[in-house]
Parts: sequence; structure tokens; C-alpha cells
Amino acid sequence: MKRISGALALMLLFPALAATRRTASLTWPASSHAQLATRSAEARHTVEFDVRTGLTGLGGSSYDLILILFSNRSADTPLVATPLLGEDVVAEFAFSGRDALPGKPLVFRRRMEGVSFLDARFIQVINHGTDGWAGESLSMTVDGKPVLKGVALYPRKGIQERGGLEKFNRVDWRDRNFWEADLQRIRVDKR
Repeated sequence: MKRISGALALMLLFPALAATRRTASLTWPASSHAQLATRSAEARHTVEFDVRTGLTGLGGSSYDLILILFSNRSADTPLVATPLLGEDVVAEFAFSGRDALPGKPLVFRRRMEGVSFLDARFIQVINHGTDGWAGESLSMTVDGKPVLKGVALYPRKGIQERGGLEKFNRVDWRDRNFWEADLQRIRVDKR
């Protein structure tokens, strides 16, 4: 028996798939829709972030993905954790540095099932990439109530106190810049 090339096999397979598609429904089962609706109803907390990018300082806007982490372990250590973001990370929220333009606020929301991440010891803002982001301040509300209010993302931890947030990765660990604070001390709802 001769072997059929990959391209020929696909050409033979597509008519069969097209015939199957005409007869089979490609919709989700009703139970999946019910599960999604249930999860959406359970996500009863709205977490809103307001991040500001500085007009001065090193960095500016970035093409990298920026992470806001809630963690029970400090990243201010000379040793790289294994894994880098392990079980100590309670929650993480991401936004694109492209959306965080200098001088303009970036506001984004996430629906959450619970808010136990607010009990984490530390909050960190990091960038795994090498395109530094000049984060200036961070505010956060939960269900419309302030938790963080205009917290300055300075001084940075790492090699440059006012440098862009960048290089929070295993390869560039010695050259990284990130921001970290004791979450319980900076929360305005705990005062």
C-alpha cells in the first residue's frame, strides 16, 4: 500500500468534513450554556483598576503585557523563584502596555467570584518583557468601594528606582525593575 502525502490526505478529508458539517449541529449543548450562565451569576464582584502611565521618567508606554499580582511572597530577592509565578500568587490581572498611554488613564474591570485575593500580603506590578513601562499610579475599587487610591508606583525595586517596569523573567533577573508594596499597609479600606 502506498503512503498518501499530507496535502492529498487533507484534500480527501475536507469533502468528508463538509458533508458531516451539513448534517451535524455545531452548537454548544444546552448544559454548557447553563454552566456559563451560572458562572457569570456567581461572579458577583466587580474589580476595577485605574492605571496611569507617566509622562516623565524612563519607559513610557510599552508593547508588553503588564501584570498586577497579588502574592504572599515578596519578589524582592536575589534568588529566582521556581516556578517564577508559583502557588504564592493568589490572583493576577493583566493589561496591554499599548493601551496604557502616557498622560491618559486606563480603566479596566474584571468580574470575580470572590475577593479573597485582597488578603494577600503583597501587590506587585511586573513586566516580563524588555519594553519598559513607565507606570505612575494605581487605583482599585471592588464593587465601587475604594481599596487603593492613586498609589504611586515609585520607587521601583530592582536596578533603577525610576526606571521602566521590565525584565521580570528568569533570564534578566538581575536587571529587572518592578514595583511591590505591602498590600495590607496601603489599602484605604483598612484605615
